[in-house]
Formats: sequence, C-alpha cells, structure tokens
Amino acid sequence: MEANTKTSVVSPVLRLVFLVALGHFTIDFMLSIWPVYKTMAHLDLAKAGLVAAASIFVGELTQLYFGKLIDKGYQKKLLILGPLLGSAAVFFPYFSSFSIFFVLILLTCLGSAAFHPTAASLLGALDTPRKALFFGFFQTAGNFGMGVGQFFFAQTYELLDGHTAVLLVPVIALTLLVIFVKAPLSQVPSTEKISLKIIGKFFQSKPLRSLYFVQVANQTILWSTVFLLPDFLVSRGYEHWICYGGGHFVLLLGATLICIPVSYISDKITPAKTQMVSFIATIILYYLFIFTTDMPTAQLFTLLFVIGGLLGSMTPLSLALANEVAGSNRGMVSAFLMGLVWIVSEGIGIGLSGTIADLFESDGPAKALACIGVFLFVGTYFSYSLLSSEKEKLTIS
Repeated sequence: MEANTKTSVVSPVLRLVFLVALGHFTIDFMLSIWPVYKTMAHLDLAKAGLVAAASIFVGELTQLYFGKLIDKGYQKKLLILGPLLGSAAVFFPYFSSFSIFFVLILLTCLGSAAFHPTAASLLGALDTPRKALFFGFFQTAGNFGMGVGQFFFAQTYELLDGHTAVLLVPVIALTLLVIFVKAPLSQVPSTEKISLKIIGKFFQSKPLRSLYFVQVANQTILWSTVFLLPDFLVSRGYEHWICYGGGHFVLLLGATLICIPVSYISDKITPAKTQMVSFIATIILYYLFIFTTDMPTAQLFTLLFVIGGLLGSMTPLSLALANEVAGSNRGMVSAFLMGLVWIVSEGIGIGLSGTIADLFESDGPAKALACIGVFLFVGTYFSYSLLSSEKEKLTIS
C-alpha cells in the first residue's frame, strides 16, 4: 500500500516537471531566434536592439498581470497560451518592416511573460526538499531550447528557403499535451488580495532585494552575450556554422549541463555562496573571452561552455530561495524575479549593447560586451550582501 501511495503521488509531480520543462524548452527556443535572424538578415545592430528592447519592455511588464492570474488559479490556461504566443518568432523571415518585427517580438515576449512565472510558481508550490533540483531541470530545459534554437532556425531557414512556419508543429503538439496529460496544473489560489504594492514589500525584504539585483546583473550579461555573439564571432572570422548557431549552442549547452549539478550542490550548501563564487569565476573567464584574439576553436568553445554554465545556473538558485519567501504569492515573486528583471536586463543587454556596438568603428561587439561586463561586478556585490541575510527567516508581512 505504501509503494502504491508513493507512485500515485510522485507520478503526477514528474508529469508536471516534464510539461513545464518542455514548455520552457519551447519558449526559450523562440526567444533565441531574433539575435541570429538580425545577423542573417544584415539588419542594423542599433535598430535591431532598440526595437527588441521596446518590445521586451512592453511584453515582459505584463508578467505582473499574469502573476495575478496565476495566484487566482489560471495556471493551465497560461501554460497553453504562453507557447502559442511565443511561436510568433517563427514568422520573422516573412516580413522586412521593423514595425512588424516589433509586433512579432512583442507577441513572443507576451508568451514568455505568460509562461515563465506560471511554471515557476507551480514548481515553487511543490512540497519537496529537492526544490532547487526541480528548478534546475526546469532551467536546463530552457537553456537547451535556447541553445539549439538558433542552429535549428538557421538550418530550417536555409533548407526550406525561408519557410520557417513549419516550426509551429512542435508547439501545437505541446499544446495538446498540456490539455490531455493529467498533472497538478493548479495550486490553491491565494486568499490575499493581490496588489502591486506587494512589489514594494518585496523590495523591503533585504534577501529579495539582493536577489533582484543579482538577477538583473546576471541576465544583462547573458542577454548581451546572446545578442552580440553572432556578430562577435563574424568579426573574429570564425566559420559560418560557428557564427550562426554553433557558438551560441555551446554557450547554452554549458548552461544546460552545468545547471543541474550546481543546483544540487546549492541544496547542500547555500544558493548565495554558489552565486558569489560563480560571479567571480565569470569575471575572469568573460574578459579572457573578449580580449583574446585569434582564439583556437577548442579554446573558444571551452570558454563559451563554462561561461554559459555559470550564468545559466543563477536563475534556478534565485527562484528556489525566493519561493521560500513568497508564501501564497509565488506567482508574483516569480514575476518579480523574472518579468521585472527582464524588463531591465534585456533592455540593457539587447537595446543598449547594440547601440554601444554601433558607436565603435571597429570591433564594436567586443567593446560593447566589455562595457556591459561591469554588471558582473554588480552581481558579485549583491551576492555577497545576500550572504549576511541568507539565514534570516524570510517573511512578507
């Protein structure tokens, strides 16, 4: 009887983890397309960055609205809506107007805004001592989707002569899975009246405030690297397949493979200590990557792999700790550490980095990445400040 009880409890949880991980793969696959498409289409870096930043600001701001819907019990509908909206990215090749690009990126960001806090809140509600590990699987799936997204999109674009709408097929399959597979896709709705004032309460909590700035710093570096990497590799003279998806894949492969063991280690020690060590190591490797010219491919891939792994491990650690703080407001705290973070980090990482790169007559992508690298020092400071408050009892009153 005891074995049967365990099976009936564990199986739905594993199905939930599978569904949200598959959804994360799909959403992040779509989010990876614009950085490589703008290089393939030879679009102006500053314009491509600014139109993306504007779309991201509007789209990701809605995570606060979706966070309210999550805490009111609309998880399943949002898990369906997110990937469907996110798939707008497959239509980039069918248009040439920056106005249309704005709309398509906006729809993709709305899909991201609907999905990410929903999935994070469902995982955060699980009663398990391995919460960080589950978040690690979740983040790994997203990292892998983002990693293969550019390469598969570029190959589909070239093989099918620009007809990338075929990439909608797996999105439709995912939608059917969410509809028909039985999993705990709802949690007890919050009894507290949801208000944007709770964001102020989050900032009043020292650990949550530190986690917010850790996330901003980490995601700014990650998105700057993702956005400018194709142009950086082209300027360094690497082979076509490395520039258009290969280097990006290695960066995100590191995040995929390193994320789970780092999350497991953080369950044994603490997320804050893990994050601080990761930031310090990233500073060294990041600037070595930028300022080493004529780098052999093996060395390039090694650096990209480790940098990706260190950056990609930060978010699950932050979410695991923050969800212990949130109580019944997991949807809102997930939006706080994702949507409100991405508005800033993607705006700087994509919008500002493209503009900075355009200011330089030579080696613009590398110099822009070097300037944006200051956020690594910001992240180190706030991860250090988190150490002193990590053992406090975290509550939102």
